Amino acid sequence: TMTIKDISPREEWDRIDRVVKKALADDQPTYTKDWRHIKKDGSLIYVDIRAQSIIYKGIKARIGVTTDVTESRHFQDILKSS
Repeated sequence: TMTIKDISPREEWDRIDRVVKKALADDQPTYTKDWRHIKKDGSLIYVDIRAQSIIYKGIKARIGVTTDVTESRHFQDILKSS
């Protein structure tokens, strides 16, 4: 079974632990920005993640949606440097 750490650079692991621990304790919707994920080809992308607590068939879980924001981040960086 893969976890978020399997697709994240090692230097992100402490941040992942903090955010996941807080999200699980709060039961509130969470939104995080500027995560880096490693694609199968080894390249890095930037993602934003939204997560929501749910109960499915009596089991508490969290569902998450990850959005690749690499391109928009690239353009923002270009605009900032102009």
